[in-house]
Amino acid sequence: MSFKTIISIVSLLALTLPATAQLRSVGAVPADLKQSVEDLYSTDLQRAKDYTGGRVRDRQTLLEASYHINKMLSGGHIIYGDPLSAMVSRIADTLLKDYPELRKELRFYTVTSSDVNAFTTPQGLVFINTGLIAQVEDEAQLAFILSHEIVHYYRSHGLEDLVGKDGKRRRSDNLDDEAANSGDFLRYHKRSREKESEADSLGIAMFYLGSPYAKDVSEGVFDVLQYSELPFDEIAFDTTWFNTPYYKVEGCWLPEVAAITSRDNYDDSRSTHPNILSRRQRTAATLYGHTGGKRYVTTTQEEFSRLRHMARLESIRQDLLHGHFAKAFYNSWVLRQDNDETLDRYMVQALYGMATFKNNEKQADVLDDYKKIEGESQQICYAMRTMTKEQITLAALHKAWEMHLRHPEDEAYTAISNDLMEQLRTKIGKSVVDYLSIPPAESDEQQAKSETQKEDNKPDAPKTKYERIKQKRQEQTQRTPTAYALTDLMMQDPTLQPSLRDHLNGTAKSPTLPDATTDSAAMLVFNPSYWVVDSKKDQLLVNKSISKENALGERIKNTAAHFGRRTVDFSDNSMHGMVSDTQYNDFLTICEWMNEFWLTKGRFGLERVMQPAMNDLLNRHDARMLNMTALLNIQGQSDGFDAIYLFAIPFIPLILESMMNEHEHTTMVGLVVDAREGKLMTREAYTADVNDAPSMVDAMLYDTYRKTMNPDKKAPVGHLGHRLSITGGVNLGISGKQPWSQLGKHVALTPWVAMEFAINRKKSLFASARYHSAYEDVTQEVGYYTSDNNYHTKDVHSSMNMLTIAAGMRIYRKSEFAPLGRYLSIAAMLTHYSSPFEGSFRENSDNTFGVSLGIGQNFIFLDRLVLNYEIDYAWTFGYMYNEIKNFSYENIINIHRADGLLSSLISIRLGLGIIPF
Repeated sequence: MSFKTIISIVSLLALTLPATAQLRSVGAVPADLKQSVEDLYSTDLQRAKDYTGGRVRDRQTLLEASYHINKMLSGGHIIYGDPLSAMVSRIADTLLKDYPELRKELRFYTVTSSDVNAFTTPQGLVFINTGLIAQVEDEAQLAFILSHEIVHYYRSHGLEDLVGKDGKRRRSDNLDDEAANSGDFLRYHKRSREKESEADSLGIAMFYLGSPYAKDVSEGVFDVLQYSELPFDEIAFDTTWFNTPYYKVEGCWLPEVAAITSRDNYDDSRSTHPNILSRRQRTAATLYGHTGGKRYVTTTQEEFSRLRHMARLESIRQDLLHGHFAKAFYNSWVLRQDNDETLDRYMVQALYGMATFKNNEKQADVLDDYKKIEGESQQICYAMRTMTKEQITLAALHKAWEMHLRHPEDEAYTAISNDLMEQLRTKIGKSVVDYLSIPPAESDEQQAKSETQKEDNKPDAPKTKYERIKQKRQEQTQRTPTAYALTDLMMQDPTLQPSLRDHLNGTAKSPTLPDATTDSAAMLVFNPSYWVVDSKKDQLLVNKSISKENALGERIKNTAAHFGRRTVDFSDNSMHGMVSDTQYNDFLTICEWMNEFWLTKGRFGLERVMQPAMNDLLNRHDARMLNMTALLNIQGQSDGFDAIYLFAIPFIPLILESMMNEHEHTTMVGLVVDAREGKLMTREAYTADVNDAPSMVDAMLYDTYRKTMNPDKKAPVGHLGHRLSITGGVNLGISGKQPWSQLGKHVALTPWVAMEFAINRKKSLFASARYHSAYEDVTQEVGYYTSDNNYHTKDVHSSMNMLTIAAGMRIYRKSEFAPLGRYLSIAAMLTHYSSPFEGSFRENSDNTFGVSLGIGQNFIFLDRLVLNYEIDYAWTFGYMYNEIKNFSYENIINIHRADGLLSSLISIRLGLGIIPF
């Protein structure tokens, strides 16, 4: 998995649906869906060894493949035990009746995706998308496609791509890899096309020809593949469908839709599959002379149609969950002839979703460019793009209220209608005078009668400027076509007008839930994700990622417990222990609810398709909030040159250390959502140029939860809210004194103690002290005069005692949680010197001031223990004189000992401490 792919991953919410419209798993959870990456890799490694004769040179690639298969299985789209999976398994039984051992190795699952696709993994897992079942015309076409997929497993095509016969990985360059060698790239795709051709021909020869299925099926199969992007059918949209008895939607229709230009003879040189035309020709040649067979073997035509309709409903639902509103609406409209109430619901949801995104200026997020659409569905894409905000909002409101009248007990339609009315006021600026309950003809007659009365009765005519303005506005409103868009419903339902009035006046009352921060309900811990990447190798470190992901889930639960919040575990790791379909379907429900949530990212409200199912889950678990956390740790990076090192020469060692050593970058995104209201409570993103130490992760999690639980309180300062730390240890000082030749020749070991107090997330104040006797243990030649006036010298042994007190600030440059992480320290110093001389020389003492500049780091363990190291560079200012007195002949000789030079050139400190509170 490339680093770009990892970044794209990081880069770290309602209609009640009938059970038949929402596919769900049935029965005990299969072992495939509960396997850990370790177990999956162990099996894959043995399979690869068997395939290569024991030689697997690139185990990392195999491990990554196992990891991605595992993530796909826990991605919330795989279902089992459903009617579609059962049908596919029966077809496989038919195709493999002569291959019982091979049949035992294969397992078939349904994928809830509208994409027209099927795929097979080296583990013998065959996945069929609902989008594919929704498009095929009969059971025989599906059997033909399954024959193709079975060959991929039978011929070990997946293993060949991973390790090859010689145990070496076959190059499979990414299309976006600019460094790919074009020759290798084309050779790889040539091999892929050869495998696809083999799957076509061998699938027919081994499995399909001996089956009872119709032999003239291939043409239809390749039609399905060629036109896979098109809707379920090509029916011209009735552009009067949005019209009401008193209102027409005009100005947003294409005079002619774009013709379908899909070709089957495209250039396939850069494709993993041969073009459709070549596949048609090869399969036609293979099937030449073979006739007969049935279109339906394990199902009847009626049963297959029912199952295909189920797949189509699921495909539409998935399009709604992912914001493909135009596609979902058109497919629902095409199928609406079946009088399926679910399709009416989907059409309302699609219109409502499109109106909501348009009103919030986000239509580009959910609507494709109509110029890229071909066929009849282009009409809907164009209309949704060109309709005004008011037009599409009124269209959605009219259809939602129609359904409300048919199903008054259904709260979903009421909620959607109320939200659309609110949008008319808040997003479009409409008021109660903008929509009339009187039909246009009647209102025109009344207006004419009123004007006649005013002519006859002059005193009733508007006299002031303001009266004339109000009359003008009323006349303009009556002539606006949209004024009558809801008139027919107002005449039919007397409750619509007062409801509309309350919403447009801003006086409508909506039900409110207790504040989520004070609610005692549990929090769902959903799918915490952790990626550890080696940036130099552009490689995902799978084992580290897995172990740290499991630990992250535990840390999230511990942090929530710190704030008194009970948790319910829905992590990938917990999924491996699931045994019932209820647990598994709950996981799928959360996955699909999150898909809808990501459409808006909590930026604005939306009545979500999955909300009723989510509410049921929350009720059963007595839960309210949902947490989703993703963390990325990038290893193998170099800091490079830091401008701070220009301050002083002693930082040269740190420059070299930074440029030569590898460092890490850690990013975490924490998300907390009110899962009942679909509102974003907290979204925090943290980044630090440090490793992903547990203390750093804990600090990020704590800050996320603190902002969730106490959003109105001032942010607590310090690691996990603790401001004060006390540390102490030893200081290795390399000192200097005049003359320059003595610079740095004296080393001393001193004790030190420090107290640090965080004042915000990136700064703290500190005070420290250190003391040492005989800091400089030297012998110095001293000159003096005796009584006979002769000059003499004497070697005088001198030792200097030193007490230094410093106070300053630490700035945490690569962290956000003082006192945790790397910092720059700046301090002022007061140093007291005392220098006892031997013999006839008496002790003298003095004080001097100075400043220091340092770089250090705090590590925190078990939330309270601190390990500190620091390197600083100190300057002292002032003078100190040692006075020497001769008793036989008075003469004072002043010896200059320190003149603006360093009392400690470099200090290296190491210490342990505690965070008391």
